[in-house]
Amino acid sequence: MQLLRPDGNVTQTNFTGGFAEIDEATPSDADFAWGADNTVAVLEVTVSDPSGTPASGTCTARYRIAKTNDGVVDGAGNACTVTGEVYEGAAQIATDSARTADGTWTEYSFTFAASAVTNWNDVRLRFTTSASGGSPANRRGGAVSWAELETPDAGATPITGDAAITMPVATVAATAATTVEGAAGVALPMLTVAATASTLVEGAGSLTAPMLSLSAGGTVGNPSIEGTAAFTLPMPTLSATASSVVSGLAALTMPILTLSAAGSSVVVGLAALALPILTLAATGSTLLTALGALLMPILVVTGLASGPSSPDPSAPAHRRGARRSSMIRRATRRR
Repeated sequence: MQLLRPDGNVTQTNFTGGFAEIDEATPSDADFAWGADNTVAVLEVTVSDPSGTPASGTCTARYRIAKTNDGVVDGAGNACTVTGEVYEGAAQIATDSARTADGTWTEYSFTFAASAVTNWNDVRLRFTTSASGGSPANRRGGAVSWAELETPDAGATPITGDAAITMPVATVAATAATTVEGAAGVALPMLTVAATASTLVEGAGSLTAPMLSLSAGGTVGNPSIEGTAAFTLPMPTLSATASSVVSGLAALTMPILTLSAAGSSVVVGLAALALPILTLAATGSTLLTALGALLMPILVVTGLASGPSSPDPSAPAHRRGARRSSMIRRATRRR
């Protein structure tokens, strides 16, 4: 929640005192603003700006009132009421019912929807006292000793739903569970998408950009990209310290691709890649698992794992040389 407190005077009609008498963080009746006896008096004050636009939800206005006799709290005499209201500029947003003041400080509150406010930098609290009537000895006024406005916290998710963004530079970041949820279409030269949650992109994502950086600080073992992702860009780098860089179906078309991982697999599942230069490197036990179809002029595959395709180091040198010659002749015939 966010607590907004009085921080300036707008109107002080027939009122003694103003925002400074009712702005305490902890309610205090030691000082207060009071209206003249038997008079309609109005005190309107601005409140502090929220740290961020409040999310949808319920706002609560709270205030403390009492009845006074020429500025002194007094329970005797004729009745007097105080009405609390919330304004945005000159427009009324919410109002409480008229509350009857007495000789004891009493706290009241009323609520309204945060969505009713458009400009949170122009929100105000207004208090209006009634004329008590009666003989001079019984005429009384109303007083306010404290007030505050509680709002929901600022929204946690920057983008939810459909988003279409076209601009030179964009940064999308979130500390909530999802950075982008729903359908996102982004076309821009430079894009950075980052999240500290377990999922970086969820659902369908289509991005076209010369430079793209995807990173996530979520739970190790969970995928950084979940769902269907289609990327078209000149130079991508995919890396992870979890068990898989790409899991499931991956189709990539680009000039230069680098895949690296410190986990057990670089690519798991079906991978189809068409590109001029490809470098695959891994320190784990598996470089490629399942079906891989690769079409490219230059291919470099390196790894620290052992496999049956490596020549037997214990075989005589002339047998190993003969095997290499046979492989070269077969490759020449295919050409």
